[in-house]
Amino acid sequence: MTLFGYRVPMMASLLVWCVLWEIVGRL
Repeated sequence: MTLFGYRVPMMASLLVWCVLWEIVGRL
């Protein structure tokens, strides 16, 4: 997966998405 032009390992990308969903859910 590529995020902001950086190569991101699969586990790291999963953690990022979990954090993003937590933030979105609190809005």
